[in-house]
Amino acid sequence: MNILFSLTNLSRGGAQLFVIHLAQEFAKEKQHKVYIYDHNPEYSSKEIYEYTKNKIDILSYSEKKITRFIILRLNGLIKRLGINWNLRTSYNKFRFRKILIKKKIELVNSNMSESDFICADVIPDSIKFIATLHGEIELYSKKSETFIKVEKLLDRKPLIIYTADKNKKIIEQLLTKKKIENEKVYIGINPSTFIIKKINKQQLFDSENVFILGMISRGIPEKGWSFLINLFVKLSEKNDQIRLLLIGDGNYLSTIVREINNPKIKLIQLSENFQDYFSYYQVMDLFIFPTFFEGESVPTVVAESLFWEIPVVANDHAEIKNMIKTDHEIGRAHV
Repeated sequence: MNILFSLTNLSRGGAQLFVIHLAQEFAKEKQHKVYIYDHNPEYSSKEIYEYTKNKIDILSYSEKKITRFIILRLNGLIKRLGINWNLRTSYNKFRFRKILIKKKIELVNSNMSESDFICADVIPDSIKFIATLHGEIELYSKKSETFIKVEKLLDRKPLIIYTADKNKKIIEQLLTKKKIENEKVYIGINPSTFIIKKINKQQLFDSENVFILGMISRGIPEKGWSFLINLFVKLSEKNDQIRLLLIGDGNYLSTIVREINNPKIKLIQLSENFQDYFSYYQVMDLFIFPTFFEGESVPTVVAESLFWEIPVVANDHAEIKNMIKTDHEIGRAHV
C-alpha cells in the first residue's frame, strides 16, 4: 500500500515524533511505500529533517529553497496589493494534489489541524483518509472559524483517531451527529530508531554521586520550565547533592537558565544531533514534567521515561495520569 503521512510542519513536538515513529514502523513492511508530506517546510526544524530524511521520503510543495523564497515573496506582494488570494496556500494544495496522484497514494493519515483542513479540501474520495487528533483543535477552539473547518473536515467522513480523551471531548457532539467512526490509540516509541550514546553523570556534573532531576521538552513557557527551575533552586538549598538537567530548544529556555546562573543546572540544546536527547535519560534519577500546555495529549517524553524505568513526577494534565499509574495506583505522582 502507498501511504502518506501529512502534517502541518516537521518542527520539534510530540505530534511530529508520533508521525515519524509511525511512518518508520509502516516502512519496515515491504508491502508499504511510505511518505511524509510537510505542508510548511519553511517552519520545519533542520535537525528533525536530518533525523528523518534517511528513513522516510519527505515531500513538500517544493524541495528547492529558491522556489519557496519566490513563492513567499510573491505571496507578500499580492497581500500588499490588497488582493484576497493566498498564492502560497493555493500552490501548496495544487502540489499536494499532484503528489497524491503521482505517488498513487491509497491512504492518507493527517496530523495537526492545518494539515487536517487541507486534506479535507484536497483528498479525493477514492483515497482512504484517517485524521489523528492531537491538541491543536483545543488551542484554537475559541475561534468560530475553527469549528466551521472541523465540520468541513468531518463531512469528508474520515476515520478519527485520538490519543487523549480530551482531544475527542471538544468535538464529541459533532462526531456523534455526523456518525464518524473514531478510535483511541496510544502513542508508542521504538528505541531501536535511536543511536544511544554512553553518557554518565561525571561528564555532566563532575561527580557520579549526585541525584539528577531531569526534564526534556520544547522550550516554551507552557511546559513549566520556570516552575521547575524555581522549585529546584529551593530544593538545592536544602540538599547539596541534587542537580538539574534540562534539554530543550529556544531562546526562552536559554535566557531563563542564563539569568538564574546556577552551576547545579545544566542546559543542553541539541541544535544538530537531535536524536542525542534520547541518550540523556540514562543519567536521570527522576523525570519531572510540570506542563500546563493546553494542547498536551500523551507526552512522548513521559513514555520515553517509562521505557528507561525512570520515576515520573508530573502535573495532573491531559493523559499523563493514565500513563504513569499502575494496576495498584502505585507510582502516580502529581505536582
